[in-house]
Amino acid sequence: KIVGEARSRAEGLERDARAKADALERDAQEKHRVAMGSLESARATLERKVEDLRGFEREYRTRLKSYLESQLRQLETQADDSLAPPRTPAGPALPPSPSPSMAPAGAMGMGGPSPMGGPSPMGGPSPMSGAPSYGGQQQMSPAMTQPMAPVRPAAPQPMQQAPSPMRGFLIDEDDN
Repeated sequence: KIVGEARSRAEGLERDARAKADALERDAQEKHRVAMGSLESARATLERKVEDLRGFEREYRTRLKSYLESQLRQLETQADDSLAPPRTPAGPALPPSPSPSMAPAGAMGMGGPSPMGGPSPMGGPSPMSGAPSYGGQQQMSPAMTQPMAPVRPAAPQPMQQAPSPMRGFLIDEDDN
């Protein structure tokens, strides 16, 4: 009788233990399934974001490359323009009105005006031929002179605001 009771009690404890173990296993499997489901959805979301970022990177690189190429072309054309010969006729940049005080020393004595209008004693053209002379160089009349272009290009002008390669791109917070 005691052995039968002990056996029935042992079988009951075994059943309870098995039921408890099965319940724990089911709970663990359910938790695993839920966790894996949330991880899979998080993974899918992250993969979409990675693809979006790759697309953004491609677009950004394309825009940046075209922006830098346009800046380079603009710089090259500015350099070509500054190295090109001036568009206005270039003459010596001397004052248009003659003044004896501005004449170089010796210009009046050795190569000064010739009363006959012929060649001066220095062998240059006579200043009486219609145009003033400075230091033996024939000058154009003041009405025909134009300002000379600068020898060196002026300081670079501030560039207009160029379009940003980031225009049109907004980095949004998570779309969750």
